[in-house]
Amino acid sequence: MMTPGVSQLEINSRYDAYFANGSSDFIANRRFETQFERGDSLWLVLQSEQDWRVKLPLLTAIEQVLSQQTSVTSVLSVAQMLSTTSELPRLPYKGFPRQNSLLSEDGRICLVEITLTQSAANPARLDQSIAALGAAVSHLLPESSQYHWYGPLALNWQYANVLKADLLWFAPSLLLLIILCLYWRMRAFIWVVAIILNIIICSYLTLALAGYLSLTLAAISGFVPVVVVTLLLSGSSHLYLGWARHVRQGGEPKQAMQLSVLEHLKPMLWASVTTALGFALLTLSPSPPIQAFGIMVTFAVLVALALNLSLLLWFSRWAKASQVTTPSAWSVSWAVNACRQPRRYWWLAVIATLAAGGGLTQLTVRDDPLGYFSDDNPLSQAREVLQQQFAGANHIYFQLDSQRPQGLLRPEVVSFTNRFKRFLLNHPQVTSVDTYVDWLKATGVSGQTLTRLLVDSPELSHMLRREIDGQLSTSAITLHLTSTDTASMLALEHDINAWLTTQTLPEQLTLSQALGPQMMFARLSRDNGLNMMMSFAVSALFLMLVVGCLRRSTSLALLALVMNLLPILWVFGLWSVLGGGISLGSAVAVGIIMGIIVDDSLHLLLRLPQQAAQQRRVMNVMLAQITPAISLTSLILVAGFSIGILSDFGPIRDLSLLSALMILAAWWVDLLLLPNLYMRLMRRSSDASSPPLLRSD
Repeated sequence: MMTPGVSQLEINSRYDAYFANGSSDFIANRRFETQFERGDSLWLVLQSEQDWRVKLPLLTAIEQVLSQQTSVTSVLSVAQMLSTTSELPRLPYKGFPRQNSLLSEDGRICLVEITLTQSAANPARLDQSIAALGAAVSHLLPESSQYHWYGPLALNWQYANVLKADLLWFAPSLLLLIILCLYWRMRAFIWVVAIILNIIICSYLTLALAGYLSLTLAAISGFVPVVVVTLLLSGSSHLYLGWARHVRQGGEPKQAMQLSVLEHLKPMLWASVTTALGFALLTLSPSPPIQAFGIMVTFAVLVALALNLSLLLWFSRWAKASQVTTPSAWSVSWAVNACRQPRRYWWLAVIATLAAGGGLTQLTVRDDPLGYFSDDNPLSQAREVLQQQFAGANHIYFQLDSQRPQGLLRPEVVSFTNRFKRFLLNHPQVTSVDTYVDWLKATGVSGQTLTRLLVDSPELSHMLRREIDGQLSTSAITLHLTSTDTASMLALEHDINAWLTTQTLPEQLTLSQALGPQMMFARLSRDNGLNMMMSFAVSALFLMLVVGCLRRSTSLALLALVMNLLPILWVFGLWSVLGGGISLGSAVAVGIIMGIIVDDSLHLLLRLPQQAAQQRRVMNVMLAQITPAISLTSLILVAGFSIGILSDFGPIRDLSLLSALMILAAWWVDLLLLPNLYMRLMRRSSDASSPPLLRSD
């Protein structure tokens, strides 16, 4: 029934896949791009040892070769601009407007804007299209010259490439993880077969669901199989270790499986529910790929639970007791010693908490969608060139609308535009501002000249239509920014909005909100971070309700909350101190992590009996039963999430690193703090006539 969904699976490697098509931001940007002919394009960055102004024939030849490609609809370069200088009657002391946007100051680097056909720009064909353009250009360039690709289509190209690279890297890494885990701890052949079969079924059904629901799969979705396999391995480990322990104690394999299910059913069920809830809350994100991430993993967690309690149990009937190995007792020793001498661990926890608290005060929304790639990535190399030789690689746009024909020529509108430009240039991250007034100044403030050029000069009209409409009523304003992150862009937007409240705009003149893909990413990072904090709060509240209701103890509910907050506090405090912020990947980690790390806490809090708080021997026996499993599952989770640290995509690296660190910290808390605190809390709340704590083992 699910198989047809696999054939409908589609991966969207466009950069705008992260924006909801119905959002006001997306609609406003699409209108702006349509009105000013600023659709997604490809930028060819040409580097030469000579000034391109003395090599115009070569540049013209490159432009002609590109124009002849069937995948290209238009080409714009400085050669075309300089050849039309006679058509623009400029004042003698004025330069050609926008020349500095296509040609570096020393003339050795120039940009060529290429617009592709819709089919050639399709993500499925984009790599082929760019390769063909590169082949057409490379044989014309001298050996000393270089070229790079930049722009929105180059961003789409690299999103597709990193997704392919990650999937190729993740697949063998997952296979190695499965083999190591199963061979190291689960050498029972039937268990290995059952777990691998469960992994295949769960992954297949999850992908089929994504196809059926037409979920938006982007570069970050490449990490979904890693999460699914890791969580399934972790869940099945509890059942296996319980079965193996009862077998070693002399039980029959079938009876051992029944006992293992009885022990683990409640914590496995509620751990799966809390994990599923944590991922389900990703649907609160404003980004469709993150919503899809949450839906897929939520479904996979529930399917994994069903498979572990059905197919896995069916296969286990044929497991042989002779294949069971004895686990290492190091985690048990650590937990027992921590119960006896907890003070050193408490001090470590207090010091780490105080240090992390200082770091959290500096945590802000800080992301950079153009910095998601490694330094040797082609897009990163092109960006570095643009930042060094041009006004910057980051842009923000505004739309100025006078609401009437020729309204942009009104003196009060021109005055406001100049005043707005001066205000913007006072900000250190703003390197230059392009307005329609630059064209008016170059032509001696002649609106008639611009109107004629828009109609009679095809070459110049292509450039002018990117900034002015035909009636001279609406204009685009472009801000060129230095390398900056979302926090700086949001701060700039706040300053602009504050400044506008102090200004009296000319009659009927309107100025849009800040526009452009990078501004959209900045708002998305902010909104996504807030929504992930909300999902984190819901997960924490649900954890308290689960523990409080099942153990009928408000104190244990608070203990569970505190013990699971500490790892998150420590890791994000350290992350902030090291310069990290709330990014696309780290926000997802915040949203999901509570649902993951509560697994081990629930296995402890729901399985430790009241007697364990009163008798050291009972506590030691229970720790010997529980801690090997929580250590193994934590190790599997850390290893699984660590796979993404070597990803070529920034959000996956952030998500993987932070999740792995928080899982590791949560294991430390559950092993070395939680048992002792459980003992003290339950003893304090017990009846005064309870038997004293025994010192024996």
